[in-house]
Amino acid sequence: MTGDVLAPRGEGPKIIAHVIPDLNVPWGGAGFASSLRRKHPAVWEQFQADALRKSQGLQLGQVYTGQIAEQVSVAHMVAQHGIGQSKTQRLRYAALADCLVKVRDLAKESGASVHMPRVGTGHGGANWDIVKELIQEVLVDRGVATTVYMLPR
Repeated sequence: MTGDVLAPRGEGPKIIAHVIPDLNVPWGGAGFASSLRRKHPAVWEQFQADALRKSQGLQLGQVYTGQIAEQVSVAHMVAQHGIGQSKTQRLRYAALADCLVKVRDLAKESGASVHMPRVGTGHGGANWDIVKELIQEVLVDRGVATTVYMLPR
């Protein structure tokens, strides 16, 4: 769907899911994360506080959550190894699958739909067909209403 994932469509509770790197650095300098950080700085600050409390640092497969509005939460999925230019793909499919299972469980518990950008295909360098298949298998086929947004060109 073409649109802005930060303005998710539909009724009821919503979870906005996106991918972040496994480094304890202030993310949000590029891609979707920068839009999220600019539009909802309190969510970014909450994530930073939560992440700093974890002495072992960010681990692939973890999901951190935050609240944007009464019925809109965000799931920060740690599924990318490192940041910046790389000769190898940074998104880790196994970590993404683990994160999606956790997001699915959160969605089912709260009756929420899931909304996300095309995760992992920008800075993560992943193959969208593989990511799309994971989303289909883990979320959609398990009964979670899911919308993937693309920005208008």
